[in-house]
Amino acid sequence: MRRFDVFVFRDQRWWILEIPALGTISQAERYSDVPSTARDLIAIWLDAPAGTVPTPRIIRRTGPSM
Repeated sequence: MRRFDVFVFRDQRWWILEIPALGTISQAERYSDVPSTARDLIAIWLDAPAGTVPTPRIIRRTGPSM
């Protein structure tokens, strides 16, 4: 399965996740939750079991990219 890039930035108390390849966003309260939140979102979007989604590449930004 393809590995996705996830762009993240801080917006007050939340981390905002953007997955441009899927045209979708999500949020996590803690930075440590970003990889699992991204994996879950990708799995839902692709209708695939979460365990089959590779760990996405997390790229920190200072603001939105989409």
